Amino acid sequence: MRRGRETRQWAVILAACFGLRLELGFVPLGALPRRSLAVALGLGSQWSKPAVAGAPEYITISDMPEPHQNANGYWRDYGQQQNQKSTYKSMDEELYLMVNNCGEFQISEKITGSCTGFAKMQGKGVWNVDGKMLEGKVKFKPAQAPGTGLKAGASVEVVKAFPSDDDEKELLKSGWKGTVIAIENTGDAQIDFEKSEVVHFVSKGNFIKLKLA
Repeated sequence: MRRGRETRQWAVILAACFGLRLELGFVPLGALPRRSLAVALGLGSQWSKPAVAGAPEYITISDMPEPHQNANGYWRDYGQQQNQKSTYKSMDEELYLMVNNCGEFQISEKITGSCTGFAKMQGKGVWNVDGKMLEGKVKFKPAQAPGTGLKAGASVEVVKAFPSDDDEKELLKSGWKGTVIAIENTGDAQIDFEKSEVVHFVSKGNFIKLKLA
């Protein structure tokens, strides 16, 4: 019974905060040859089971402005509770998202109940970032695991800049959009970005810096 109540509670929270429905996808396997000697990065295994039943395991944040663009990307349930709600950790930064003692989602460099995070959600689509109110800009939503839904023909967008995993090492900038050309048998991707003159190789370790467009 407790699990049922928690699941319904998270469903209400997500519906209120995000107003969206997730679509399930899969990562198909391909057999195209590699374009470079880049080695895929591992995603690590520092996380434990979700701390609260019914909470999404992954969320994504995008369009967080400077100087906090490092908060963009994938976050994962960290397996701890704060104010009886799950806490999340950025999958490539030492940043945490939690519910503070003021009842707000907030982002901070440590897990704390103190209402001192540099970014605090004030309501659906409204964030207070460094004391400045941003409405309809920062995107915060539940997600499937990184790479879910990535397949040939899928449209993607870079949410955090990173160099391509090939010999060109071109900087793929935040906001760049592209189309997946192929998924290799390693799970890595070849992506044609609109603002680049060549098709780039992206290792699956960098899927945490992409989102489906």
